[in-house]
Amino acid sequence: MNCWEYKNCRKEVFEICPAYPEIGSACYMVTGVKCGEGKMEFASLDEQVAHCGKCDFYAHQRSRIKHSIGSMNETVRPTRSKEVEDT
Repeated sequence: MNCWEYKNCRKEVFEICPAYPEIGSACYMVTGVKCGEGKMEFASLDEQVAHCGKCDFYAHQRSRIKHSIGSMNETVRPTRSKEVEDT
């Protein structure tokens, strides 16, 4: 899901978004801007980190990624080599 879909941004807003159209699922990776409430503005990295940290889309994506990693850890377990077992 793209951020503009999640946030229901108007077309005239998301079409000028620097995350559109390639990286809408990771908009927080685009440096120098912060968005919300149908507008975008330039921001320092510190401002952007603070802003994205409070964003519901960012929280949604973090939760989704953590769930995916947890699922991978459950299905891919390291195997012990024969040499380790014999010692």
